[in-house]
Amino acid sequence: MEIDYITSFISSLNNGFLTWISTVVDNDLVFGLVLIVATLIGERRPEKIKKIALALILTFVISTAIKEMLKISRPCTDLIDQKIKCPHSYSFPSIHAALSFTLAISFLNKKGYFTYLMFAIFISFTRIYLLAHTFVDISGGMIVAGVSYYLLDLAIKNGEKNGKKRSN
Repeated sequence: MEIDYITSFISSLNNGFLTWISTVVDNDLVFGLVLIVATLIGERRPEKIKKIALALILTFVISTAIKEMLKISRPCTDLIDQKIKCPHSYSFPSIHAALSFTLAISFLNKKGYFTYLMFAIFISFTRIYLLAHTFVDISGGMIVAGVSYYLLDLAIKNGEKNGKKRSN
């Protein structure tokens, strides 16, 4: 697999603390808990929390479907010297990046948006650092995040519009 310059540079870095924190958020359970806690810290409105949860679920489903359709191997698959045990799932798009950017998009019009955006960028950086993903995988995750959130927004607005028509 040919690796782009950005992926090559980031994955060539070697820092003990960065490796540790990257492996912590690599754990799906830990990552899921971080997403839940970050959502609850940033949002108090039950309807918005429900929308964020639905957006994350939709993002996960779409990302997983794309992975299964494209079946692109991870960049760490054939490496001997790895920072982590290479995951057995496919590479494109990065679900960690997709979910992180979905969360960031959810806070687009809030004061905390920049913090959520930096979180998404950091998570994406760790995925490349561990060589679990390439920059292209991360970019795909960003696109899936935007599309998923947009589709959910359309569905909610359509549902509200149809609900108003029925009540008249």
